[in-house]
Amino acid sequence: CGAVIFIAGAALSQRGHRNSLGWGAPAREADSAADAVAQMLGGMMRPTESCLDALQKHYPNAMSGKAMAKGVFDTFKKWGFSKKGSLLGVSTCPDEINRLMDKLELNYGDAFPLSGLAGVPFTGKTGFAAFTHHVPDNGCIVIFFAPHVGISSSGVMGKMRRAGMKDDSGACGSLLAALAAVKHRKESGIERRVITKNDDDYQQGEVEKIIEANYHKIANSPEPLVAALEVLYEEIKARVLRMIPASCDRPIALVGGIQVNTDRYDHPSGNDFFVPKDVLLKKKGENNFENQMEPFKQAASWAAYTGLCYMEAAVAAAAAAGAAAAAVNTKRNN
Repeated sequence: CGAVIFIAGAALSQRGHRNSLGWGAPAREADSAADAVAQMLGGMMRPTESCLDALQKHYPNAMSGKAMAKGVFDTFKKWGFSKKGSLLGVSTCPDEINRLMDKLELNYGDAFPLSGLAGVPFTGKTGFAAFTHHVPDNGCIVIFFAPHVGISSSGVMGKMRRAGMKDDSGACGSLLAALAAVKHRKESGIERRVITKNDDDYQQGEVEKIIEANYHKIANSPEPLVAALEVLYEEIKARVLRMIPASCDRPIALVGGIQVNTDRYDHPSGNDFFVPKDVLLKKKGENNFENQMEPFKQAASWAAYTGLCYMEAAVAAAAAAGAAAAAVNTKRNN
């Protein structure tokens, strides 16, 4: 192991670590040595400095998906949330790049999808009822909900590079399309279209309605896309809470936030981040949710696992281990 870490540390010091914020070299330039460090990070790729700068600017409390999953599991396990005794429900956009739920599935098993475009829980009360009928006997409910946004290697919000593509594309495409459509209607003086249940594009119409109802707030923000994500998040949260009936007496864990997607290149799993906004617990037989954010932060080792700090610490650790291994080899050779 010492030899592997030594090689990785040397490679990073030569190619990747331009400053204290990030990896420096784009993921597509990765070699076997850098990939070894990526494995140490739980499969994390190396976002560019521009990507990390944008992440730090807009979401300074972003954390790795691995840290999120660790925090969730450790926070709720004392309340009886286990893999065999829980069922995971997910309300995220069906975009194939949204894979943070994979890390939760390692702890809670296969997820039940509750959502459609943009992560809005379109399955509603009927979907939630079906979901609860699948929960293990005397089991618990875990619900993960999060809209998403891409940040490209050049640091552009709303863009990212998908695997196998030479150009960046939009993320979240549904949210971006809704923003563009509403902006066009507002500027053109066109009334919003009427949405019916028979509309073949019903879900996108609903996303547009969410944006239109809050467009004044979004348009007046210095960062309209960030503001739109906040609006979307709050609407998703409200709908998730509404679809849970008062009669549901099972323990429920709610984990909400924003998923940040980074470039994929030739690695479909990518290196995504999670911005925690709500970590809530409803105990069995109780009606109210309790805030569990502080226990979650502690369980996730917040300082060590927060996205930027986590990567910086890993680079430093790899370099230090490499230097130590080199010193040992030098001593042996002498």
